[in-house]
Amino acid sequence: MSIDAPTVARLAELAADAYGPRTALRFKRAGVWHTISYSQLTKAVDAFATGLRDLLDLGDLGDLGVLPGDHVGILSETCHEWTLCDLALARARSRQRPRLPHQHP
Repeated sequence: MSIDAPTVARLAELAADAYGPRTALRFKRAGVWHTISYSQLTKAVDAFATGLRDLLDLGDLGDLGVLPGDHVGILSETCHEWTLCDLALARARSRQRPRLPHQHP
């Protein structure tokens, strides 16, 4: 089965509809393997994207949330959280600028 996602922003949602409880991500932490289903991934992406949009309201400083079209940097080693962050940024309609810690600008 393939997924015809019109945008990366909808990819997690459509994958959850198509694959639900099947394994989307596997990662090892403290020597133990963990799995995240497509349904769990979508819930996490949606929650993260909502959090990015609603980050902080600091009164006079205004809303510091991520707005559509904002450029957001991801500085991270390769990990499952990077995937979650990348999909959430797409869901929030921002532009991702990934960097590995050893890369120079």
